[in-house]
Amino acid sequence: MELVIDLLQQKNNYLLQFEKMGSFECQRLRTGDYSHIEQFYYSRQIILDAIENIDIQIRSYTPQQISKEHKETIKALFQKKRAITKSILQQDITIHSYLNNLQYDVVEDQTA
Repeated sequence: MELVIDLLQQKNNYLLQFEKMGSFECQRLRTGDYSHIEQFYYSRQIILDAIENIDIQIRSYTPQQISKEHKETIKALFQKKRAITKSILQQDITIHSYLNNLQYDVVEDQTA
């Protein structure tokens, strides 16, 4: 069962990297720097692929295999994951907003 805990910790670490990367990208976009957006999405995909592989390993365990002593640790890891994911979703909304504004500006410039 310690393997599941290790996998959940790895997943949270990847999510923290994902969140940090999103924070940097939001800062760039805020200043009008869109030059790293493709690399940003490429890097995100690499992290998402790693998380997917971890999820596949986690799904091989059933709740019945989790001991009572590990349930609290696992619960705490899931709560941390939820908090990180919430932050990532907010970042995604912000990034999407910046990209929509850029698209609007480009279309407006072309029609002017």
